Amino acid sequence: MAMGLIQRSFCGGVLILVIIAVRILWLDKLPKRTFPVLWCLALARLLLPFTFSSVFSLYSFLQTVQRQAVQEPYSARMWEGVTITGSQPAWTVVQDLALGQEPTALAGEDGLGLLGAVWGAGVLALAVFFAAAYARSLWQFRVAVPVEDGRVQQWLDRCAGRRRGRIGRIAVRQSDRILAPLTYGCLRPVILLPGRALEGSGQELRYILQHEFVHIRHHDAALKLAMVAALCLHWFNPLVWVMCRLMNRDMELACDEGVLRRFGEEARAGYAMTLIGMEEGKRVLLPLYNGFSKNAIEERVCLIMRYKKIKHAAIMASTLLVACLALVFATSARTAQATEGQTQNLESGADSDTYGDDADGLPLDPPLDRGAAEGRNEEPAVIDRDASGEDSGTEAHPERKYTLRYMQEGIPQEEPAYLYQGQGYGLLIPESGWKSGVPDEWMWESDGQVRFWVADYSGNTWEEARDILEQEGYAGTEAADVLRKEEDGMVFSVRLSGSGSKVMGIHYAYPAVSEYEEGFGIILPVIAANFAIWQEDNQDLSADAQGMSADVRQMEQLATAFWEAYLAGDAAELAQYLSADYGGGVETFPDGLDGHVTAQAQLLAVKGLDGAGPLDEDKVIISMEFRPAADADYLEYLTISAVKEGDGWKVAGYGLEL
Repeated sequence: MAMGLIQRSFCGGVLILVIIAVRILWLDKLPKRTFPVLWCLALARLLLPFTFSSVFSLYSFLQTVQRQAVQEPYSARMWEGVTITGSQPAWTVVQDLALGQEPTALAGEDGLGLLGAVWGAGVLALAVFFAAAYARSLWQFRVAVPVEDGRVQQWLDRCAGRRRGRIGRIAVRQSDRILAPLTYGCLRPVILLPGRALEGSGQELRYILQHEFVHIRHHDAALKLAMVAALCLHWFNPLVWVMCRLMNRDMELACDEGVLRRFGEEARAGYAMTLIGMEEGKRVLLPLYNGFSKNAIEERVCLIMRYKKIKHAAIMASTLLVACLALVFATSARTAQATEGQTQNLESGADSDTYGDDADGLPLDPPLDRGAAEGRNEEPAVIDRDASGEDSGTEAHPERKYTLRYMQEGIPQEEPAYLYQGQGYGLLIPESGWKSGVPDEWMWESDGQVRFWVADYSGNTWEEARDILEQEGYAGTEAADVLRKEEDGMVFSVRLSGSGSKVMGIHYAYPAVSEYEEGFGIILPVIAANFAIWQEDNQDLSADAQGMSADVRQMEQLATAFWEAYLAGDAAELAQYLSADYGGGVETFPDGLDGHVTAQAQLLAVKGLDGAGPLDEDKVIISMEFRPAADADYLEYLTISAVKEGDGWKVAGYGLEL
């Protein structure tokens, strides 16, 4: 799963707090190498732009709590007389970040631009500062000379046998410009000794060399570079600064423990005295903070004097602790399974406070009530309508404000949507990214392989429709009303819904690759989960009205097909829809002119077909409302004048209007 900078910083901060708590509780009880390993987990969380999902993740738990524990119900109106219910989580900024959602306070583009500029300036300033400090230090180290002391050469010979190819050749050099030993270099490590280190006893020199060798063996120089990278990227997060300070301390503690494991408990006093003598003048390579502080030295000396041989139980406990923290705090929530429930069918006599006095009582019918019988217990995505939206009585209602809410990788997502009223069904369609194809079908404007469409299986029972799909290669899923198949590198799914004798299915398809699965594999099932059938027994629809919708549907099909040909620039196909009396030229969508982009144009509504009955006149004016480009802040209308010709309708004239 991809992760943004803010989410990485927040989740990394949570892990840092947990590690600090573990450090306070068990620093003197666990092997000291445990803590640099834990800090590596925090670095990975901060630096890697992706993470792995786990059902044991803290964020999976938060996702479950969000779904089950929030008890503030609310109603979201999908159509007059229709309510789909859910739970509206009252997210705070902290909760948004905990589940990976950008805070609403940062949602404005201007705010994000300013914050991005400030963040970039901070990153650049720190990167230049550290690079300059490192370059200056390397320049000073160039004057260091190789150590030719026999004791050092003997140690190097013994050390070469212990490396066994895990690290490169180690060089030991001497410089009068430093006051304490240090190590630098990742591929070709160098131990740099102050001149006075060679003046001490042979045992003190062995302590110093072993300490630096432990740094090299555990690649602490590379870890410090990763630490600096995390600090540059997350300089705004105070917990990252705390992590850097404690990580430096813990690397030193782990090296102290490594020295004592080598020389035994009897070396504690001598090693502590060597440490005190060397640390007093130490100059740290990275100028983040002072390498020597009274508290840090006291902590190291106290732990050195309390050192005891590490027991196998402590090693096992340490391994278990690292694994648990990685599984719980360094992973993300498992992807929410899409599909997933039923819309709630409310009676037409709804509360007037919810629907208003003009509710026409056209409730959407849910899928066949099979969920409880077959153990299905998924939740539908919440459909939220802004109270400011007004009914237009049209087939598509872009002026109404709806929101598709769902969970993806434990992160709450919102998609603005509009209501499409098809022939006998209702469907919420995201406002951006989708364009209408043939009637009852929509495709992703950037990739026509991604699409969804509605199929009518009326005349068959629900079971018969399922059998038809299974004969086509579909197989059942955990959800009783959802079937799926993979064919020719594509994933095909269908969700069946039934109301009385009417059975319909909403199909959707996308390429069978991980990138599509992680995106369209979530949003498409959410769209399908909010598909519902108009009730056949609704009292407000008389038998006559239901039988007189063929004219309107024929006009709808003509308008949609005409729009498709117009958008595609297919003049030959357009000519098929023109009446015999049409005398104008055949014009198509003005792609590239005045802000019109064919690939981004989005049909929003077909206006002028308000009636459910037959068209009493021989001439009808239809307006195809559309957005000419993705970034257009205005709408245009393709106005079509249709006339009756024989048993059908033809276009007598058409043109663009603002």
